[in-house]
Amino acid sequence: MKQKMHTSKKTSKHGKWPIIGIAVVIVLLAAGIWAVVSAVKTEEPPEETEQPVQTAENSIEPTENKITSDTAQPEISIQVDAIPEQSDAPAVILPPEQSTNVEMVQEITFPYHVPNTELIVEEVVSYDGIFLEDGSDTEISGVTALILKNNSESDAEYIDLTMERSGVTLTFQASAIPSGGTVVVQEANQTPYQGGGYANCRASVAYLEKFEHSETEIKVEDMGNSVLKVTNLTQENIPCVRIFYKFYLEEKEAYVGGIAYTAKITDLKAGASIEVSPTHYVSGSSQIMMVRTYSSAED
Repeated sequence: MKQKMHTSKKTSKHGKWPIIGIAVVIVLLAAGIWAVVSAVKTEEPPEETEQPVQTAENSIEPTENKITSDTAQPEISIQVDAIPEQSDAPAVILPPEQSTNVEMVQEITFPYHVPNTELIVEEVVSYDGIFLEDGSDTEISGVTALILKNNSESDAEYIDLTMERSGVTLTFQASAIPSGGTVVVQEANQTPYQGGGYANCRASVAYLEKFEHSETEIKVEDMGNSVLKVTNLTQENIPCVRIFYKFYLEEKEAYVGGIAYTAKITDLKAGASIEVSPTHYVSGSSQIMMVRTYSSAED
């Protein structure tokens, strides 16, 4: 996907764009996405510098995958009244139960290693462009996004990450992120970007040793013009094949959008080939992450 960030699981179905239309949009988008990420709307604290950081034979459906720059710590002003002159009046001492304890939330800085995981939040940024996380392709502006790296030696099948800012919980969901892969994930509720004050970052991750590609059963070829040729290499019918793919910017070595799309093919005959044009698949801008076969067309 050539995505332009200034213009732009659970499975969500959405309208299919004409392939040519999508390709044009993607070409326009790719040219600018990293310009926007690079020009992230960061804020500076007053006295320090921040560290930014798709059933029929050819039906397509989105996958069932679910997952600004950092910032200034809020100013805390403490006012102290003038000390009154001493008098003969006895001192008044508040009992312990009347004392006030204020819990301070420590702001995280980026890059941030998420505890108990091998995930690194490299930066929190503001995103303008197409909203990818629900497959709706709606235009958005100024939405919070993460630049997230899977620093594990294992592939991440699914990531669910949350963090807080000013009492608001932000949710980021991503799927099919390979070992060492970096992804730009938009906030699931399209929460507007704000600089600073991010805290309590937590995540759960489902790892796979390696994404499967079913090479002995299925061959997938990119024929150009956003067409995939899928061949059954076996001597038996395959009830269901799913092809998982993501947008990828090769020059930046990063995936765009936490969502992994899915092309579903049913009843692929023994030795047969079929050509499909999956929704959101763009030759040269999409990367196949996984290929799986199933024993039932309902899978």
